[in-house]
Amino acid sequence: MTKVPIFPKYAGGRYDFESGTLIVSRGLARESTPVPRVFNRPELVIIDLE
Repeated sequence: MTKVPIFPKYAGGRYDFESGTLIVSRGLARESTPVPRVFNRPELVIIDLE
């Protein structure tokens, strides 16, 4: 039996790597998910590239 983690490796936030940066949004997910977002407020990320 394979053990599945509760949270994904990259759940949300900024992750810096040698080859670049990964930004993961926690998302808006209001009515589209059957599981409630307890203590996880909706998030919209805006990134300005210069």
